[in-house]
Amino acid sequence: MDFKEQLGKNSRIVFILNKMKKSPQRVIVFEGGLKEERALFGKYWACCVNCFNDKGPCLECRTCDDILNLRFPDVFLFDGDESSIGIELVRDIIREKNIPPREGKYKVFLFYEAQNLTLNAANSLLKILEEPKDRNLFVLMVPQKGNLLPTIVSRSVVLTLKWQRTQIEKDLSDVISHLVRFWETGSGLFKLSEKKMEIKEVEQIIIGLQAMLVDAVSDEQHHGNLNFFKKNLTSQKVWQISFFLEQGLFMLKSNVSPRMVFEWLGLNIYKILKMNQT
Repeated sequence: MDFKEQLGKNSRIVFILNKMKKSPQRVIVFEGGLKEERALFGKYWACCVNCFNDKGPCLECRTCDDILNLRFPDVFLFDGDESSIGIELVRDIIREKNIPPREGKYKVFLFYEAQNLTLNAANSLLKILEEPKDRNLFVLMVPQKGNLLPTIVSRSVVLTLKWQRTQIEKDLSDVISHLVRFWETGSGLFKLSEKKMEIKEVEQIIIGLQAMLVDAVSDEQHHGNLNFFKKNLTSQKVWQISFFLEQGLFMLKSNVSPRMVFEWLGLNIYKILKMNQT
């Protein structure tokens, strides 16, 4: 899938970004999708605010080309894909943010896989975000906003790309089906968690459940596990389950045992789904 096809797949996000470019939001969080798609939209937003085409980024001028190829002097990349983003990198922003843009209208600081910010780096970034608005814009790209400090999310506009549900269902269909069976019957959770569970595995289960939750409250046709969610959800329960899923991600980031997080989530979502049932 090429660049424009990926933009077309998330045309709603493209529309929102083009509307925001005249008065840019200082902090944007892109969640959902694949990491490559999140990276693409981070660069697209940098094009939106720096391209001199009034109708929207042309994606063809030298400015856009330099941004897309990460050669533009006012776009800065902090890549958490291979390793953590430490406080020493965030300190680079403190030095850079007081210098006016060199060629563009705005400086844009891109954080790829920002869930890999260390706690010290995240707190240092938060202090920067609390300062008065200037010509510095920040983009954080994460699988799910719950991977970030809540205080960072509260200062951000969160835009959700379409989830890769087909891959999630393929990888996690058995464990999610067992979870749904537990939520229906109230038995089998601890048998499911008997085997050793890794942080990455439980994280992917949570993200899969978040994707299912989005599907369940949409107007699309539902089947299988989604039917169970659909018939048992109210708006209050959706909010409560979303909160617990985000807390589960935060607990994993805080090095709580993956098995404990899995069982804690399973029990709490069971309690929520059984509320007010007759």
